[in-house]
Amino acid sequence: VYMDGKLLGDEFNTAWAADGPRYPSLSDPHGSYAFDPHQRRFYITMRGGDYSGRSATEGGGFILLRLIQVVQLSLTMTIPVQEFDGVSLVQNIATLLQIDPARIKIVSVQANAEISASGGRRLAEQTQLVIHILEESPEPMPSEAFADAMPGYVAPSFTLTSWSGSNDTNDNS
Repeated sequence: VYMDGKLLGDEFNTAWAADGPRYPSLSDPHGSYAFDPHQRRFYITMRGGDYSGRSATEGGGFILLRLIQVVQLSLTMTIPVQEFDGVSLVQNIATLLQIDPARIKIVSVQANAEISASGGRRLAEQTQLVIHILEESPEPMPSEAFADAMPGYVAPSFTLTSWSGSNDTNDNS
């Protein structure tokens, strides 16, 4: 999810919120989002206001959604959850697959007691994991990609030093 041409951080993903996964609400910041894989629905909060110095009515805070492929890996390990070392596991998977460790995210860790409570078979000292492996980061969005959607848009990475034109949409002179 991009806002004004910039990739939003994980803090905007309410499915990974510190207080537990949830849908975004109207009290969340503009651009907050969550994907519910069971319902196969994407939720996003859109609010008015000023973003990057532009009013939302003039195109400030525009949102771009970009689809990225993910591989889900489910594992059962014969190790107690207390001894589980996520950093080492991510590094080992990255080494095995010869990919950047930043592409690997551990999204679920369940101890065997949690597994049996949900109706699964109880196995001694085991931990179930769900890991997502993201595709390589796509190229950053070029500023030209937004030109047609937002007339007069200037990408945040550029500094406008001079202006040799006018916005004459409502110019009566």
